[in-house]
Amino acid sequence: MRTARRRSPQWIRDLSSNELHALAHHFNHVRPTVDLSDRQEWLFDTLIMELEWRRRTFRPAWAACACMLCIPPFPDYHLVDDPF
Repeated sequence: MRTARRRSPQWIRDLSSNELHALAHHFNHVRPTVDLSDRQEWLFDTLIMELEWRRRTFRPAWAACACMLCIPPFPDYHLVDDPF
């Protein structure tokens, strides 16, 4: 199986997985309450793409991160009706 091409800018590739997760979780946390700018949306999407790419190419595969940010499709929570 062939993996998709890595499209993240070099400075994002250079971030550790912990840094990527921290930034992505921050944006995911504030997205429902704050209107992100276009640049922030781009950064969030790029962070998610990098996390997904790292998970697909991580070896051994059984040890790859399995958090909600790393496994696609990433749900768009602000579009989901709140059941409460």
